[in-house]
Amino acid sequence: MGLTGGIGSGKSAVLAEFARRGAATLSLDELAHEVSGLEPAERKALAAKVFSDPKALRRLERALHPPVLREMARRLAGARGLTVVDVPLLFEKKLEDRFDVTLAVTAGLKTRLARLARRGTSPAEARRRMKAQLPAAEHRRRADLVIDNGGSRKDLTEKVRQYHAALQSIAVGGVK
Repeated sequence: MGLTGGIGSGKSAVLAEFARRGAATLSLDELAHEVSGLEPAERKALAAKVFSDPKALRRLERALHPPVLREMARRLAGARGLTVVDVPLLFEKKLEDRFDVTLAVTAGLKTRLARLARRGTSPAEARRRMKAQLPAAEHRRRADLVIDNGGSRKDLTEKVRQYHAALQSIAVGGVK
């Protein structure tokens, strides 16, 4: 299953909850960090540059996405059962056909900005990054399944539990 949503929507929390329930999981952000080999401080400086320069962002994506997607395919080649892959740019990069099911995580703007502020991201930087992504309405429109993550952690846990149980019962998951 391909998992997506805008920055601050709670994709990582959803991915962690699926993992806690026994699903195989993979984060393409984490995989990109591995593939790039950059230290966290270098990644932060690079992110500040590319999210303010669309040409630089496109160059970075052209360089980084092919090896990340190859490594994703390698790691998932033998996957069995429910496998959830966090793909932040799932729809933007037209990767939805690689998955049996897509799940979008959404949350309101105020909630997302508050989450990002807790991580140390300024409102201006958060808005710049959000601008580089699809709007939440487009994620909802294009996804097979949607989780509104604007409530409590308990609410999120229950929503993931329900989706996990349903997906397990019909044995959906994996990469095409």
